[in-house]
Amino acid sequence: MTVRLPSSFPSGTRDPCTCSSREAACGTDGPARTASRIFAGVSLEVCAALPAISATGAGYDAYVTLDASGTFSQAKQEAGLLRMQQAGVVVSDYATLMVEALADNAIPESGDLYAALDMPFAVLVGQISAAHQS
Repeated sequence: MTVRLPSSFPSGTRDPCTCSSREAACGTDGPARTASRIFAGVSLEVCAALPAISATGAGYDAYVTLDASGTFSQAKQEAGLLRMQQAGVVVSDYATLMVEALADNAIPESGDLYAALDMPFAVLVGQISAAHQS
């Protein structure tokens, strides 16, 4: 699964590309191009875990969004989480990862990014950002 962030996302902060379990290098430049990848999938234990584990092996910091991924059983989810933990993949929720990727809630793009991601607190962040700028 590839997620393309809106154009309001600060350019150069993250470079979205497709990562599969067979092509974890995510492009021709390898890990030097950008050090982090965020994954989600219909099946956490396959669609998110396998590419994330491969990306970690290729030198990327790999993150998986637990609440943006599905599963077919609790046992499969737990097995996938254990495999990712053993491989060094960071598991988190989508909101936390987006806030971390944004790095600064005071930048003008923060409100647009939160709104595009349909985060419930987008209005509040936009108000804080506007107040900070004035």
